[in-house]
Amino acid sequence: MKKFLFVMLAVICAGVSYGQGSTVKKKVAVYVTGSNDVSITKILGSKITEAIIKNGKFSAVERTDAILSMLRREQTYQRSGNVDDSQIGKLGRELGVHYVAIAEIVEAFGTKYVSARLVDTELAEVVAFGDVYGDINNMLSLITMSEKVAEKLLGGRLGDNNALYMTLENYGFMVMKRDLGNATSHSAESMCKGSRLGGFSDWRLPNQSELAILYVEKNLIGGFVTDSNNNPWYWSSAGDNIFFWMQNFSSGIQVLVAQLTMHTK
Repeated sequence: MKKFLFVMLAVICAGVSYGQGSTVKKKVAVYVTGSNDVSITKILGSKITEAIIKNGKFSAVERTDAILSMLRREQTYQRSGNVDDSQIGKLGRELGVHYVAIAEIVEAFGTKYVSARLVDTELAEVVAFGDVYGDINNMLSLITMSEKVAEKLLGGRLGDNNALYMTLENYGFMVMKRDLGNATSHSAESMCKGSRLGGFSDWRLPNQSELAILYVEKNLIGGFVTDSNNNPWYWSSAGDNIFFWMQNFSSGIQVLVAQLTMHTK
């Protein structure tokens, strides 16, 4: 009986570097909850949508009604009326957007508290947050609070995505700052191609030279497994259907191996 050895290694993905002149814009759906006053909901949603569009890096649309309709199909929401970020991520993917901006209005002790968070639909994680509080007793106060919470939201990590990926300007490509987990050599490439991290759809495994660059810049990028006792190996796209190059992020050596499983990032 023949036995096949499948070694699991880490997967890290690289991608094309988009310059400042790029027309690629990530889509954001805006959802407002917490208020029974339709006017307040519409104005808050409109001001957040306007602020996101003016940012210049994103396209945005107010989708409160659509998201609420989709939520009503969810059994968890039907039972509790609550929604978590994993649900928002799922609904955002159904809507075909990269992020969902959720604004919520809460009243406590006669004061309005308005918060806004941005959920990455693939990661189902909050990547930016902003909040304000005060009195809403006329149109001007509502617009002012809406603009302030939008400003705080956009002043977070939405604009630069530092927590998701980074661009290596000197080398002309981007790299994820998150480990996708362990994979075989054949499945590693599919993991990268299937990722929509940061709203991009052209992620791939780094080639042999790029992987060496990532090792040199590992401290700048962060997030790599570098402990020699914790399988610090990463896949490269270089190779054929049998042999593949891998990089050790502890020692820096590259090795040509047969059908193994490594980390993917």
